Amino acid sequence: LLKMARENGPSHRTDGGEPAPKRPRTRSKAAQVSSQKPTSPAYRPGEPISTSIARFKAWKREGGLHDTVCFACKTPGVLDNCPTCRLSYHEACKPQETIEAQQVGSPWYCHICIGRNWHMEPPSLTPPASPVLPPLEQVGGGRGTSLTGRAEQQNMAPPTANIAQPGQDNITLGGAPQELQHPTDRAFGPPVSARPPTGDGDQTITAIPSASSEAERPNRARQPRAAPKRKSRFSTLPADIDSALRVLYGELETATELRQQVTRLETETTQLRQELDLRKKELVLAQKAAEMARSSQAEITRLRSEVSERQAAVDEIATLRAEKQELEAELQNSRDQVNKMTQTLQDWRRSLTGLIGD
Repeated sequence: LLKMARENGPSHRTDGGEPAPKRPRTRSKAAQVSSQKPTSPAYRPGEPISTSIARFKAWKREGGLHDTVCFACKTPGVLDNCPTCRLSYHEACKPQETIEAQQVGSPWYCHICIGRNWHMEPPSLTPPASPVLPPLEQVGGGRGTSLTGRAEQQNMAPPTANIAQPGQDNITLGGAPQELQHPTDRAFGPPVSARPPTGDGDQTITAIPSASSEAERPNRARQPRAAPKRKSRFSTLPADIDSALRVLYGELETATELRQQVTRLETETTQLRQELDLRKKELVLAQKAAEMARSSQAEITRLRSEVSERQAAVDEIATLRAEKQELEAELQNSRDQVNKMTQTLQDWRRSLTGLIGD
């Protein structure tokens, strides 16, 4: 079906980039019957699938929000959302190929995601797998101390080299320091059978505890043990290097955590310093405001005293004006009286002159 769709599609091209010649549309009965089944459109991406997956992951990280309007008619309403992109459609606006490709009990996908075959294999957000580390030997575990690489070497050893009593532990001894051994290990006893040194530089000894071995334990603990030379660079590391690597890994993990804590503390310290600077600036502003308030209060007091003095002067001026008006009224009365008396005197003079003339 995909081949027929590619042949009949409008954008089908050959490997050389030339448009493929159109073929006559001749279908057999089997093809007509198969065309009635739900089919998905051919995948003709306009961009690499890696770009589409990167866009899908970015969309998921942003919350996976969908459009609030239909992609076909651009109107809101009851919409069906595509689970792998932000497109939404009304039930009546869905493309026919998406309805045909929808399986029973599965969600509806848009035509673009169906073209990417995401309705069959949707993209996942699973992070990449961690790198496989080389097998390491467990030190001081007490029971079952060898890992995969050690087990393969034990399977390659002769059958007579690994004989142990039921209920006993197989202890791997090497050039590791004595303080790295687990205190509950019962590795100090007369060996029943010992394996020849292998390429990893270790010896596997099957031990049976006894009273004499308990007495000889301090002496054996003090004896230095030289690690045999390694024979192959493809073999696993010795126990002492393994233990040192474990210690280094633990220190590295601790250093990473401490570095994160230091970074977090530096961030908190920076924030606290910024808050302290803000508080100091607020305190300086408050002090300036208090000084301005005090100076303003003194200025207000001075202005009030000046206003009181000026008010007293205004009252005094008003009193003087009233007295001036009264004095002017008295002066006018006095002038009127003087004029009247002058007129009377002139009348008397004329009368007296007339009497004398007669």
